[in-house]
Amino acid sequence: MRRYLVEALGSEKSYILFKIQMAVILSVVVSILYTLLKGDWQVLQIVPLLILALSYAELYRRYPKDFWPYFLLFSTIFVLVLLVPLVLRSVSIAPGNPTELIRYAAYIIFAILILLVLLRGMLFKREIRAKVTLADKDTAVIETDVDLLAGIRAGRYVVKNNGAKKGDHVRVSVRKAVFRGAYPYKIIGKVIA
Repeated sequence: MRRYLVEALGSEKSYILFKIQMAVILSVVVSILYTLLKGDWQVLQIVPLLILALSYAELYRRYPKDFWPYFLLFSTIFVLVLLVPLVLRSVSIAPGNPTELIRYAAYIIFAILILLVLLRGMLFKREIRAKVTLADKDTAVIETDVDLLAGIRAGRYVVKNNGAKKGDHVRVSVRKAVFRGAYPYKIIGKVIA
């Protein structure tokens, strides 16, 4: 199953980030169950927390330079997801009232979106690392791994060349466009190991 998912998602790093995202989504589901239904559903948060911890360990072991920004981003979201149902239960007059839950859910979604925009702005990466697969004087084809913080998917991209040769590991600047999103733009130097 792991081999299939790594192949389907494009890389090992994509697979690890996918597991982290699924842990957060599972945590959201458990929080919704806890908010809507009576009982101790919040105890089930142990499962996504365990998945998250194992995925963080794997990310740290394989990609130590990328660990802290992803850890900060996803841990903040996870803590918010854990706290929201507890706040809803303590603040809400009638926790089972759908109208009141919808109102608080709208506030919470708005708060999470603002948090994500702020974190993305603070953690946005302006350059990525890639490997040159083809190169001539003016352009190069690079192959890169997924980078959520730069907004780049795993794949091959054509960029402006700055003296790189086939097989070089390089740093590539990232540009943000309004309707296009982020994209690799130009090789800015070789990676120093």
